[in-house]
Amino acid sequence: MYSTFFTFIQTADDLELMQEEVLTLLNSFYENKQTFDDALKSKVRKKTADAIREAAERGHDVKELLESLAAELNKLERFKITLAIELTQLGIDKVYSYIVQQLGRRIVLEISYDPTIVGGAVISFQGNYRDFSLSRFLDMEFEKNREEIIRTLERRSGVSAPSSNQKAL
Repeated sequence: MYSTFFTFIQTADDLELMQEEVLTLLNSFYENKQTFDDALKSKVRKKTADAIREAAERGHDVKELLESLAAELNKLERFKITLAIELTQLGIDKVYSYIVQQLGRRIVLEISYDPTIVGGAVISFQGNYRDFSLSRFLDMEFEKNREEIIRTLERRSGVSAPSSNQKAL
């Protein structure tokens, strides 16, 4: 029953917009029939209005539909992902489709951007945190090979760095 509405939602921004539309329609529904019709025409996106009209034509009670849709929207799980670059709509579509396919259920992408991660992604979902960023990988490689990297740099520059046992002035 809600599948049409859920196709409009991929990101947290999409979810927030749908929740605002549902709330606007519910509030106008309580005023009077004319106010609801006006809101359907002028306060929500065409695709939302079309989906509601279609549901009404199929015999669904619009008020019940909106109330239950509001509850279902609140149940959507958030998949937090941090990327080094901003995605295009095509990029968002691909990431969303891949995650939904892997999880086997709908989610809402909460996308943030942090150029300091250089590349890759940092992910948080259902209390699990994973850092697949390039900056983390480089940090780990540097720590693992720290002494060798310092020796190589010293040979190339001809300057020796203080060892970990020596105090810097």
